[in-house]
Amino acid sequence: MAISIDMGNVYITSGTVTGDSIDGGITVKIDCQKVDHNINKTLIEFNIPTADAATAPIANIIDLKQIKHVVSLQGVLANDSAASGLGGAFTKKTNLMKLMGYAGAAEDFLMAGQTPSKGFVTLVYGQSAVSGQHKVTGNIVKIMITETPEQQVIGDGGSSTKTHMGYAVQVQVAVGKNRMGGTN
Repeated sequence: MAISIDMGNVYITSGTVTGDSIDGGITVKIDCQKVDHNINKTLIEFNIPTADAATAPIANIIDLKQIKHVVSLQGVLANDSAASGLGGAFTKKTNLMKLMGYAGAAEDFLMAGQTPSKGFVTLVYGQSAVSGQHKVTGNIVKIMITETPEQQVIGDGGSSTKTHMGYAVQVQVAVGKNRMGGTN
């Protein structure tokens, strides 16, 4: 089932992104609050040897072959309708861990029977026809999931409540290192 990309959300998928839809693979929709692009380069400092060690000048070398690009996002895993094909927040949590490649013993009840991916994903947000679509491909290198109980009022305005878990997430995707003009 094709999943439609809508505005204001970020999708992490192992499927194929074509225009404003995602086909196949595992897809997790995150109601996103912010997306950060962190681009770092290596700066090496060293002292130039001189006869007077007390006043030796410091020089810097920039390693242009090592520019790292990491995309960090922060948001919430929300429950979606069954018709969307994206599942509830708990299913999204499981799928996010599976996309990273996690299948550890500590979460056997959660990951039983699951085949983890290799962590290689496409991160996409925005619609191609509206605001320009942003799409990067990389590896999930870090996930932080904060579970918070949420109260939901059911029925007649407060006589019955139900508690369920909400999931706030932070995800980092390493896009690559620029080495002499190429992506690694």
